[in-house]
Amino acid sequence: MTRTKHRAHPTPSFPVSCLGFTDDTTLLLGGGGGPSRTGIKNKLKICTASLDGRTLSEVAEHVFEPGEDLPTSMAINVETKQVVVGVNAPETTIKASSPGQGNDHCRVFSYADNKLEMVKSTQTITAPWNDDYPYQKFTAFSPRLDLLAVGTTDIDGTQSTVTLITYPGMDFVWKWESTDSKIDGELVDIDFGADGLTLAITTTTTINVFDVTSASNVSKEGIERTASIPLPTLGADPVTFRSAKFNRQPSPTPTIHAIINTNPKPLPRGKGKRPTVLKKGYCVNFSLAEATGDEKAKTLKGKWEMTGKREVGNVPVSAFEISADGMVLAYAAADYSIGLLDARTLAPLLKILHAHSFAITALAFNPSGNLLASAGADNTVRLIVIPASFGSSTMMIAAVLIALILALTAYFLQAR
Repeated sequence: MTRTKHRAHPTPSFPVSCLGFTDDTTLLLGGGGGPSRTGIKNKLKICTASLDGRTLSEVAEHVFEPGEDLPTSMAINVETKQVVVGVNAPETTIKASSPGQGNDHCRVFSYADNKLEMVKSTQTITAPWNDDYPYQKFTAFSPRLDLLAVGTTDIDGTQSTVTLITYPGMDFVWKWESTDSKIDGELVDIDFGADGLTLAITTTTTINVFDVTSASNVSKEGIERTASIPLPTLGADPVTFRSAKFNRQPSPTPTIHAIINTNPKPLPRGKGKRPTVLKKGYCVNFSLAEATGDEKAKTLKGKWEMTGKREVGNVPVSAFEISADGMVLAYAAADYSIGLLDARTLAPLLKILHAHSFAITALAFNPSGNLLASAGADNTVRLIVIPASFGSSTMMIAAVLIALILALTAYFLQAR
């Protein structure tokens, strides 16, 4: 595999929970200590990063009020220079308000001119306050920039919802809810298709694909689920989805890249030393094999089949991202390593061991795909330079050796 330059940059007293690039060298960071009184402030930051990964400099920050939560997810709109983050209001404010009020957790900030200013907010959580009160776990813009998907779940993952709202109006369109967490599973990802016509809502058990072609103009009844992709069998151990994202390039045969973690059952207790139970992580490709309907519906309906599988380690995967050109997949594992895969073949391209010293919370490519940022709960952001090509020198050496072997073989055959 290819080697590359990478460097860790400390973020003192600032564990980062989410991040994203606004351009090739500007990075937004969200994080903090949460609503508890730890003394660690919850912030949203603008930073500049050098393309060689050597420097990361803070430009501006917004500090949230005491008692407010840390930003738990973000989605960036580079056209309007706005970022949407999920930040719960203080517990006292939520308790004093009626259910569905008092917690405008979905907040829109402008980052123009290197300033962070909140311009709008809304609320999609309707639950009353409780010890497992939900938070905004996922936020995603449609590529058409007319819709925003907000995914919320409570602390124990038993109640999950995804709400579609218009952008920039922030008006309610449609809501998906898990009716039974044991059947539907916990929400683990939301992602729009490259053309903005589809929405994938992924739980631990299923990838649900919805047609949102006219979502900004229709009622709840107009959102059709066009496919449900169940978990494949990967050996004898139970498995769960961890993430699922559409390939970033429009295609007549769309692909969903998914992360699947195994969850082995505990071994029975007995005499002697118990063998180690390994939890593995896999990257899997699903492609639309059989389309139904007209050409317009080709990306919406049909049979999805597993077309590729790669075991990426003997530990679960905790974070996943795709480059803007759809060529490279990045994953972070529970052993604090980061790996890159070829999106089409799932061949390993690069791996960095011990990229962080604690849990890796987020990954983000810059728009050109030549820089990857990783964030961790260890108060560190690592910048990784993505090579222009992978393994080219190795492949050239291999080709030369093969050609040399063939020439020597031909020479000896002629000498006979």
